[in-house]
Amino acid sequence: MEKHLIDNLYISNNSTEILDFLADNELMPKDFTRSRVISFQKDQDFYLILFLKNENSDEFVRFEFTEFARNIDSLRYISAILNQMAEGDYNTFKPAQRKIEEMIYMVPVYRALFGYKNDAEDFEFPSYQNTH
Repeated sequence: MEKHLIDNLYISNNSTEILDFLADNELMPKDFTRSRVISFQKDQDFYLILFLKNENSDEFVRFEFTEFARNIDSLRYISAILNQMAEGDYNTFKPAQRKIEEMIYMVPVYRALFGYKNDAEDFEFPSYQNTH
């Protein structure tokens, strides 16, 4: 079941829905032997899908950022959370955090592409310390 978290951010951990989404968008991984990150932009929405390979049970998490270029606060929010989670499991969460960070840096380009007005104060880029 998809849940609305904040602003333009929705999250789901329904494996069936996520697998259907991956298949419908031709993003299905060839194997599920390791954790992985899949990012995908469709129209003005951005999706980040995590497959978490665990000893006890595997799980999917899908973040959906609707009109991501219009409101980047949710991207920053998830980036900060993933950055913290990477302290405990770097190989799983740091690649996801980097995908979000890449999107944040590309927002001015997407805003121009989508015809949005750019607001300079939205683009104070975070500085991350590389501890690994």
